[in-house]
Amino acid sequence: MLARRNQENEEDLLGIGVEYKTAFCVDENMIGTVYGEMVTIIHQSDSSEIQCTANEPPRFTNIVFNQLLDGDQYDLSSREFVGAGAWTEPFEPEIITQPVFTEMTLNGSENSTANFGHYIITGLTENENNWWYGDLEIEDGSGLVPHAVIIPKIWNDYDYFPNRIIGGEFGVVGQNTGFSAYQDQPFRTIYLDDNCESIISDEGVLTVDNLTYVLDVFEATHTGINNDNMPGIVNGRLHFLIDGDTFDLSSHYDLVGIEKDPNQIPENFRLFQNYPNPFNPITTLRYDLPENAMVNISIYDMMGRIVNNLVNSQQNAGYKSIQWNATNDAGSPVSAGIYLYTIQ
Repeated sequence: MLARRNQENEEDLLGIGVEYKTAFCVDENMIGTVYGEMVTIIHQSDSSEIQCTANEPPRFTNIVFNQLLDGDQYDLSSREFVGAGAWTEPFEPEIITQPVFTEMTLNGSENSTANFGHYIITGLTENENNWWYGDLEIEDGSGLVPHAVIIPKIWNDYDYFPNRIIGGEFGVVGQNTGFSAYQDQPFRTIYLDDNCESIISDEGVLTVDNLTYVLDVFEATHTGINNDNMPGIVNGRLHFLIDGDTFDLSSHYDLVGIEKDPNQIPENFRLFQNYPNPFNPITTLRYDLPENAMVNISIYDMMGRIVNNLVNSQQNAGYKSIQWNATNDAGSPVSAGIYLYTIQ
């Protein structure tokens, strides 16, 4: 299931998956309500990148991921979560401190790789329907990969991959029920394809080998778990990464590095939504330059006063990004609030 752009009318499409014994009923106002177990809805965000090439694995980043439980309501027109059922609650995680990483290799062929995460999901292979029966459980791991659940061998046996997919989703929301001391802190799941050896540096940068998938709830607004241990996530982010891509695990936000052809030039000028948003304390601004140009990027407060002039230079055409660390031109932290940014 992939949210993609309709090339004919340039509308972004939704991907909707309805679980067994579940109905998703949509009224005349395009409000859908879940009756039963689980409905999955994915779509593009302003910061999504999608690459689908024939005979190659797909790559996509920053796809909005919603997994809705019984009673949840979703507006298909505005793509907004509009009502929570009995199992879904607002997600308000604590602000986490800068994590400490250890350089290591994540071997996707070894089940023991799961031990490096904060949590270990058990019951992944004993029965191919363990996820459906609610028999997946959580144990504490070593925490060598902070705020992460690691699921190796994701596609190793097609009889068991539903256990592994749902197990990873269960892992990023299950801590809210008090499984360990890491309760109420945001998490991500790292899914590893069999025969991959993705590397994490001591700075927390994941370099992908073969295929690695990441699901995080760092920006989620609601999470939940029903009485069958099926996970609910609203406004999570999903990334399918391929060989050579890099992913920054070093803080509680995502920064995806895509290896692009250095000779490739974007066709159009484009300014993307900053990510993450809201943020604390760093956010990334991305933009595409189809030709060489003088670039000026400035941050303003709601009174229209300039806060920080991030860029003021001649730049070559290409795919660009810059980070803002919530400081003004003098290097002092700015107060919490809403800020605007412009590019000229």
